[in-house]
Amino acid sequence: MAYNTPTFVTYFERPTTVLTIIAPLLIIIAIGVLFRRFVTTMDASYVRSVIGALVMNVFLPALSFLALYKTPLDSRLWQVPLVSVLTALGALFCAIITYRVFRTNLLSDSQRGSVILASVWCNATYLGLPIVTASLGQDLSQVPLLFDMAGMSPLLFSVGAMVGVRYGTRTDRHGWRDGIGHLVRLPPFIGAVAGLCAQVVSVEIPQVLVQAAEILGRCVAPLMMVSIGLALRPIRWRFVPLLGPALVIKLLVSPLLAFALLLAIGPEPRLATAILLEAGMPTMMLTMVFAQKYGLDEALLAEAIVVSTVVSLFTLPVLAGAFGWP
Repeated sequence: MAYNTPTFVTYFERPTTVLTIIAPLLIIIAIGVLFRRFVTTMDASYVRSVIGALVMNVFLPALSFLALYKTPLDSRLWQVPLVSVLTALGALFCAIITYRVFRTNLLSDSQRGSVILASVWCNATYLGLPIVTASLGQDLSQVPLLFDMAGMSPLLFSVGAMVGVRYGTRTDRHGWRDGIGHLVRLPPFIGAVAGLCAQVVSVEIPQVLVQAAEILGRCVAPLMMVSIGLALRPIRWRFVPLLGPALVIKLLVSPLLAFALLLAIGPEPRLATAILLEAGMPTMMLTMVFAQKYGLDEALLAEAIVVSTVVSLFTLPVLAGAFGWP
């Protein structure tokens, strides 16, 4: 299907629609921020860890299974992962070249590794899923999951591990094979594979189980947004100059690369918009695990996550409006 080139004028024609979609998500994020600030009887980090455990082991596997079980066996099964992988590799190339020439004398290897991770891997599920489903509909919930589990996460556990080994300071390093082994044991990945297999072989799932998975899946988006609010911290401005190129690559270059790919492969417009939004998501929170494992600069990467998330709340509506809502 031919993909009609969107026009930037649509953003100015429909600002109310964009704000209507983004505003409720911002309110839920603000609830997490306010909880951390005013509920002093509970440690925000502990609450976030509990939410993360529930989402990772219960709610997200159910949603992953259901979304992939309901995914039509059509071109999106290769279009979404293809754009995800090629966009990430393009951003990785840009990041490596940029940070080899940018402030070379001011960046240690551990800092350079952190900003490369921040430039490439996006928050496809934790932020992408709520925004894509809120803006484009639940029927496209499989797009963030495919973008993540068939693109971003496999690359993080393989290529990201190689970045960690190259720039990290830890001696007890793990290679890409260990990373892939960890990925295939993650409950959301197992749920996604199970759902896709059930779709391929036309397994009839009892309706009561489908309804249970739907109820569990509806909990994912609000819990993710609250968790993001719990994780946000005041920006430490001394890090911002080091993060400038990473923010440009992650929030501008990546969606532009994705847009070029979308023009080439021509998915239907709603699917193209969802993929484009995914490419414009901020830095993935899971990259912090790799910073800790390989001895990269955790403070700098944490700042990249915070700053890119805050900035994306302004860039994502521009992307959505500029390239058109269906």
